[in-house]
Formats: sequence, C-alpha cells, structure tokens
Amino acid sequence: MGLVPKNLSYKFEKWWLLREDFGELVTKIWSAPTKGKTSLDRWQEKVRRFRKNTKGWSMNIEADLRQLKREMMEEYDVLDIKEESEPLSDQELDIMKVI
Repeated sequence: MGLVPKNLSYKFEKWWLLREDFGELVTKIWSAPTKGKTSLDRWQEKVRRFRKNTKGWSMNIEADLRQLKREMMEEYDVLDIKEESEPLSDQELDIMKVI
C-alpha cells in the first residue's frame, strides 16, 4: 500500500482581504526576522511562513464559522418548533429573522 500524496496546493482567498485582522497578520508574518543569507533566501522564507500561517489562520476561521452556523441553525430549529405550538414573542421573531 502506497502513501497518499499530501496536497501541496495553496490558494489565496479573496475573503481574507475583508477580514479586519488580515492586515495585522500579514504585517506580523512579514516583519518577523529571517535566517536567510541572501535576499532571495529571506524572501522565500517569508513566503513559506506566509503560506503556512495564512492556511492555519483560514482553517481556524472556517471552523469557527461552521460552529456559529451550527449554533444558529439549532437556535432557529428550537424557535421553529416552538412556533408550531405557541406564538413567538416579538424578540423571538426578530431572532428568527436575523438568523
């Protein structure tokens, strides 16, 4: 049985630019010291670090968004079931609209 090849592709996502914390992340990654002796070595190290850090950062945000979506769907379902047996308050109706 052979080894499964690791997915080495990297994709820059446009939605990252909409995140307020992205600029700060880029600055932190790019300004960190490097060990490269030449300009090219230093640039390559920064690019590798950028890819690694943004990939992890993105995965964490996506996991948080999936969790938030799950929680909102559960809350909506509870209100939807409640609505079948009794009228919802104005606040509960507003919550459903927001969700």
